[in-house]
Amino acid sequence: ASCDDAVCANASLGLMGNLINGNACTLVRVALSTTREAVTDRPVHLVVVADTSSRAQAEADALLRPALGALAEQLREGDRMSVVAFADTPTVLAEEASDSGTILAAHDAHAYGGQRDLYGALRAGYALAEERAREGEEARVLLLSTGGADLGITSPARLVELVQAQAGRGIATSVVGFGDDADETLWGRLSATGAGNSFFVADAADAREVFREELATSFTPLATDVSIRLDGGNGYHVVGLYGVSDADFEPASGTARVPSLFLAGRRDGGDVGEGPGMGRRGGGGAILFELMPRLPRPAGADPFLVGDVTVSYTDPLTGEAVEQRAAVRAETEPGEMPPGGLFADPYIEKAFVTLNVLVGFKSMTLAAEEGDWAAGLAVGEGLAESLRGWLETTPDTDIEDDLALLERLLDTMQSRAGAGQDRQATPTPVWAFD
Repeated sequence: ASCDDAVCANASLGLMGNLINGNACTLVRVALSTTREAVTDRPVHLVVVADTSSRAQAEADALLRPALGALAEQLREGDRMSVVAFADTPTVLAEEASDSGTILAAHDAHAYGGQRDLYGALRAGYALAEERAREGEEARVLLLSTGGADLGITSPARLVELVQAQAGRGIATSVVGFGDDADETLWGRLSATGAGNSFFVADAADAREVFREELATSFTPLATDVSIRLDGGNGYHVVGLYGVSDADFEPASGTARVPSLFLAGRRDGGDVGEGPGMGRRGGGGAILFELMPRLPRPAGADPFLVGDVTVSYTDPLTGEAVEQRAAVRAETEPGEMPPGGLFADPYIEKAFVTLNVLVGFKSMTLAAEEGDWAAGLAVGEGLAESLRGWLETTPDTDIEDDLALLERLLDTMQSRAGAGQDRQATPTPVWAFD
């Protein structure tokens, strides 16, 4: 069906035995797309909140200084860049600069040292963005951080609340992490709730690539106050939700909430290659729901209705509240798996494989933490075999990279376990409701 709204939702179904132990897996993918073009001619005010604590000092010349210069070089005519450095307290190094010379001179005059008041620094960055706001201009906060917080408000929940509130006001927050004190979980939560992106960079070349992608992303939200809900049919209940950090469950449904949606540089999983945003994985917009059959099935239930999807949001250009609905139906009854599985489109199939990779890596690392090398190896070897088989008929650079990482992890676990480690004949169940 055609869609002329700011954001259009499309739901697709995937049914197949999972790639780890073969148990039945039912997924619904809700993809979000738009026909609107990115607004690229509007000027941007980019507020960089940069960690200059003692922990960041080792990376000052090799990474942080080149990173700030690379960001300034990406500015277009009319764009502005401000820099807030932080350690014990935030310090505004540059306001509304438009050239790398001004930014780098301010950086070079600043002394590193101290601990990290991350909450205070972000508040200072948002305040600067609001104070210097201009009509017709877009704003974004970019956090360059070595890790978490040492001073002030250190609660991850409070940090998430702060960036989420700003995203609701149209100021997105992206996070670029560096250094050995990585806190990927916090960075991911901040960027997800802040309607931005999250990256880890190892060197200046990494940083330049990330910033090309970040500045290729539209800064104008396509939608705000987004809710994506799946109500399971009478024969199913929702047991998992992937792709957002703000989600909740009721007995038969799951709801994902996103403060703002922006147009990405990489539009979908097939967008790889050269150019801004094409060198790193990610892009597109989709939420995955995992369902399990209700057994025994309630009397009178429609056996082919998997669930009803409702997507609602506010169009920031018109202020209009938009709601879209779609029913997801299967050709088989709950618990029945078509021979070879069934995927409504290539995107849900790719999502299915990617989710299996995620669950496999999580299961292996959990097993390693517990010293259960046999369980971790069994999960990894089953997954690796399945991925090799899938890639024979479906070449995919992302999954090829995943398989290479998986094989390295298997080698590491095998060396830790020792050559005499017994293997489990059957992998330990790893899906929450297997």
